Amino acid sequence: MDKIFDPVYRKEYMDGYIFGLNPFIDGDLSVCGEAFATGFYSGRHNYESKNGLVTNGIPRKILTNDILEDFMLSGVLGMSIDLDGYSEFQIRVIGKWYMSGVEKYDGTEFFPLAALLEEMEIEIL
Repeated sequence: MDKIFDPVYRKEYMDGYIFGLNPFIDGDLSVCGEAFATGFYSGRHNYESKNGLVTNGIPRKILTNDILEDFMLSGVLGMSIDLDGYSEFQIRVIGKWYMSGVEKYDGTEFFPLAALLEEMEIEIL
């Protein structure tokens, strides 16, 4: 764990992590250093935990933490969501995040928000 504090190791790890997040890249990690390979496997695990195994195919739409947070916010606000273009695996992941937001939903908070949005001339569809 102390290795991550070494700037050279951290840089190589992060390069591998970013490489692993990209589902279209499939490389030979035997020529890479330990930091890069560790980062790659961590990034690939992060990708596959949201989008399914790369070996099962690349979905049309890729889920990221930002997108999942938007689904959770939709649950908090009690809004409906559009799941077109997502795989079954991704829909299960989205469902968990959305339900996490629904658990925090308070219907009484919607009315002040709606008034604020109306005042700012933002239309809710």
